[in-house]
Amino acid sequence: EVSARGGGRFAADLVPRLVDIAGVRAVVPLFYRPTLLRAGDTRAREIAVGVDAAALARAGLLDIPVGRPCVESDEIVLESGLAAALGRQVGDEVIMLARRGIRRMTVVGLVKAESIRWFAEGSSVIVAIGPLGELSNASGLVDRVRVVLEPQASRPAVLREVVRRLPTTL
Repeated sequence: EVSARGGGRFAADLVPRLVDIAGVRAVVPLFYRPTLLRAGDTRAREIAVGVDAAALARAGLLDIPVGRPCVESDEIVLESGLAAALGRQVGDEVIMLARRGIRRMTVVGLVKAESIRWFAEGSSVIVAIGPLGELSNASGLVDRVRVVLEPQASRPAVLREVVRRLPTTL
C-alpha cells in the first residue's frame, strides 16, 4: 500500500507509474468516505469506497455477479447483504448523504462481501472514485493506493522498486 508519509489524503497524480513493475497486476487508487444511505424508511451508516470499479472488473479483481460496475456519478454498487437489508436490487434507487449534499443513486450492481474485502475493508458501498471525490470536496485526492501483485511475484523485489520510484512524501 502506498500512503502519505505524514498520514492523510494525497493527490493521486503524485504516485508514479507502477503497473510496469514486474509482478504488479494492478495499481488501485482508493478513496473512503463515511456516508448515510437511505432507502424508504431504512437508513444505514456506511463507509463508501471510491474506486475505478469498471477497471477492477475487467482485471478480474471485482466480481459483480448481478448487474455491472458503477461508472456514472449517480450509480452505486452495493454488497448483496446491505442491498437485502435496504430492500434494494439492481435498478432501484437509494439516497446517499454526502458532504456536498444529497444524491439519488441508482443501484447498478451487487457484489458479495468476499469480492470487495481486499480493498473495501468493511465497506459495503462502491462508488466511482471521481464522483465520490466530488461529492466529498476532495476531487483528485486518495487515501491510499493498493498495489496488487501477481501470485508468482516477489513481494520484496516489488516493494524495493515501488519505494525507489515513490517521492519522499509517500
